[in-house]
Amino acid sequence: MSCELAISNAAAVVAPHGAGLANIIACAPGTVVVEVLRPAKSINTCFFALSLKLGLQYHAYGPKKSIRKKGWVVDASALASTVKDGLAAQALQRQLKGALAAVRARPPTSVAV
Repeated sequence: MSCELAISNAAAVVAPHGAGLANIIACAPGTVVVEVLRPAKSINTCFFALSLKLGLQYHAYGPKKSIRKKGWVVDASALASTVKDGLAAQALQRQLKGALAAVRARPPTSVAV
């Protein structure tokens, strides 16, 4: 399966910051994107901006500490919680869109004056 096909069918994409996240251009609108950021003094917001343009639900996860010069520690349960929160928000958004569509589909009601 190609990366684009896999990512286009994903409910959520979790990846470290880097060029590979550019593949989110193949995601369906509403897909949850969790970018794992390295601890740094500044943050590159390019994937946040791309997610907004594509209608994706962007979430950032930033580890609290780094080890040595190039390594960093990811708290797996905190990352999983970020993903679960994103998926819960995605499900709620779909429910709200469905309810709004149902309301819009109803014929207008007449009010006797």
